[in-house]
Amino acid sequence: MNRFNRSKLDILGMMLLPALRFCLRRLISVHEIVETLKIVLIDLAGKEIQKAGGEITVSRISVMTGMNRREVSRILQDGKRIKDPDVDLTSRVTSTWEHDEEFLTQTKRPRVLSYKGRNSEFKRLCKKVSKDINPATMLFELLRRDSVEETPNGVKLRQGVSFHHEVPERGLELLTMDTDTLIRSVEENLLETKDQRNLHIRTEYDNIFIDDIPKVRRWIFERGQQFHKDLRDFLSNHDKDINNKPGKEGGGRVVVTAFSWTMPPD
Repeated sequence: MNRFNRSKLDILGMMLLPALRFCLRRLISVHEIVETLKIVLIDLAGKEIQKAGGEITVSRISVMTGMNRREVSRILQDGKRIKDPDVDLTSRVTSTWEHDEEFLTQTKRPRVLSYKGRNSEFKRLCKKVSKDINPATMLFELLRRDSVEETPNGVKLRQGVSFHHEVPERGLELLTMDTDTLIRSVEENLLETKDQRNLHIRTEYDNIFIDDIPKVRRWIFERGQQFHKDLRDFLSNHDKDINNKPGKEGGGRVVVTAFSWTMPPD
């Protein structure tokens, strides 16, 4: 802890910088920022109380957040909430589809699955991931994200990186999860001592030839796709959903995210 001597408020200010730059670019006022902050803080406090097995009350939230009871009551009565993305079950379904022998062809590619009827292959896939998944709802979500397509023979997994301009809320969900994961990863690296640190690498060049930018962007994209494919292939060999080895306990979580940004000079 001694080697990380910035105050908590200094750290918070640094983490807020990119979010506040977004606010300035999008003309979001300080009143809107503060109101949204209060909504999110109250919602998070409520979830922490529930997680501890307690009852959500105005008094408890007021003590946890430092907000006065009147403000807490007003926001709770308004019922406004900011969605907190859960673990993405769609990724678990598609990963199982890509790696479980039951759903692969002889050449190790994801099979086209039947999806109609009570005993469809797609339903069996969903139930293998979680008994709580509604197969019809999952199929609707995968179609909405353009991750699968319907064919005369069944439903087909579309492989490759998904873009989110058609489903912008999914892009925002990923941003939320990526930001939270990055903060937790850096926090652990700085404040905890472990034999193997979390990967945290940044590469930046600021004088790339302008006419080479499209080529550079394409190269990064293709290498990133291949890296994540190799990563999924590797992790699937260690995942209990896909390899249910008796006596081996599951539940460990691994998150690896990647993004790039290329731009011409200002």
